[in-house]
Amino acid sequence: MRLQIGIFLFVLSTAGVFAKIQRILRGQGTDVRTYPFMASIRYASSNIIACGGSIISNQHILTAAHCLFYDSTNYNRFLIYTGITDTSTTDGQVHRIDQVFYHPRFTGVKSQKEMDRHDLAIVKVQSF
Repeated sequence: MRLQIGIFLFVLSTAGVFAKIQRILRGQGTDVRTYPFMASIRYASSNIIACGGSIISNQHILTAAHCLFYDSTNYNRFLIYTGITDTSTTDGQVHRIDQVFYHPRFTGVKSQKEMDRHDLAIVKVQSF
């Protein structure tokens, strides 16, 4: 289990380095039962996806810190959807952000070199 979490954290922290294309090409649909741990962090006003995340407990989502850091004065701008894999729908469970815990070494500096370091946050949701 620790190895799986370690690998996941490594992939999450380095994903921004390789993700130069802003869209998925020739992707395939999937079922929520295949990826039940996934969460979709969206802007409440437009339903546009800000970031993805992973459910790590019944009240916590692991995501990239930069997804929420620059909007940290108003977390009400976001909704977190779980229990769905179709990004065009708002079905599933909807959660509001209660608190965000940023990695203590995340600086928020917007350079690529600094952004890739310690880019982790844990989101506590109001209800699950």
